[in-house]
Amino acid sequence: MRRFAFRLAALLGCTVRELLARIDARELAEWQAYYRLEPFGEERADWRTAQTTAMIANVNLGKDARPIEAGIFMYGYQPEPEPSLADQIKAVFGGMKKDI
Repeated sequence: MRRFAFRLAALLGCTVRELLARIDARELAEWQAYYRLEPFGEERADWRTAQTTAMIANVNLGKDARPIEAGIFMYGYQPEPEPSLADQIKAVFGGMKKDI
């Protein structure tokens, strides 16, 4: 939350102390939720660049090659691990109730 407060304060042209004096925790949480839906600032610009880079890479791949995700061109990217077969089975059958 503190890191986001720095990001928002920089965007609004004030210090973190000034920002926190002007808004309460609820509004700060709303700004953070909005940011998750509509990122702003450098992270958004980085994402646009990553998408363009992935597009260029993908049009130059071979016919049978797997497409490259834009996320790998983002700083600090960590791909989500592939779920194990057991996890996939649990996801499919986990919601089923046993009738006795």
